[in-house]
Amino acid sequence: MGRRDYADRAAGTQLIYRDAGGLAADAYVYPTPRVAQGCAACADSLVNTEALDFVAAIPEFIRRGYFSSASGTQVERLDPAPGVAWLAGRHVAFSVMRDGKAGRADFYLFLLRGYRVKVRATYSDTPAAREQVRAFTEELLRILPANYVTTP
Repeated sequence: MGRRDYADRAAGTQLIYRDAGGLAADAYVYPTPRVAQGCAACADSLVNTEALDFVAAIPEFIRRGYFSSASGTQVERLDPAPGVAWLAGRHVAFSVMRDGKAGRADFYLFLLRGYRVKVRATYSDTPAAREQVRAFTEELLRILPANYVTTP
């Protein structure tokens, strides 16, 4: 639906997705220090640290009014299947209250060679909505490596 390229190239690009059914997801693509090829532990450590930093920031998100409360935070390690472009991933999920309504927030983080991809979505929690966010994230990871050029 939209794209925002930040003036500071290190901040990368924001991709804004909205659909007619109400799903709102933001994807961020930005450069990261290159991870040595074959260093799965290095890639995993980078995404784990960033995922835990995101969890630690939840109280700040509440203070800023993004939602009024959060609970049930879960951090899931995502391991790449053979042939995918990403090296390591995490999925952070938690329940939220926003505008007096219960919801869910998902934060996906993936490390590819030369850049990171984050997907953030907050929505009314239904199995269909969870599947839609997951499918959106998978499709983004499928098409992005062929279309996103990084500089060494």
